[in-house]
Amino acid sequence: MAAIAFKQHHTQHSAIRLDIANHWGMFLLLDKNPRNKERKAVITDEQKHRRKAGCKLAEEFRYNECSTVERVNGWLKDEFNARTVRVKGHSKVMAHLMFNIITLTANQLVQKR
Repeated sequence: MAAIAFKQHHTQHSAIRLDIANHWGMFLLLDKNPRNKERKAVITDEQKHRRKAGCKLAEEFRYNECSTVERVNGWLKDEFNARTVRVKGHSKVMAHLMFNIITLTANQLVQKR
C-alpha cells in the first residue's frame, strides 16, 4: 500500500515538474533510469536501431561539442595529475601546472611526427 502511495506521489511530482517546465518554455533533460531488465533491453534495442538508421547518439554529439580546451583540461587532470596538486602556494601550483603543459606540448610534438 505504501509503495502505491509513493508511486502516485512520485508521478504527481513529475507531472508538476513537467507543467512548470512547459509553462516557462523549457524542457527537461532527465534520462529514464532503467531499473529492470526489460527497460534496459528496450534502451539497448533503441540505440541499436538508431545506429542502423544512421542517427547519432547523444554521447557522440556531446563529444563533438566538447572544445579543444576542455579536452586539454581533462587530459591534464587525468594523465598529468593536475587534479591533485600537492604543493602549497600560488607560484608553486602555477609552476607545477606549467611543467605539465610543457610535457603535454612535447608529447603532442612527438606524436605528430
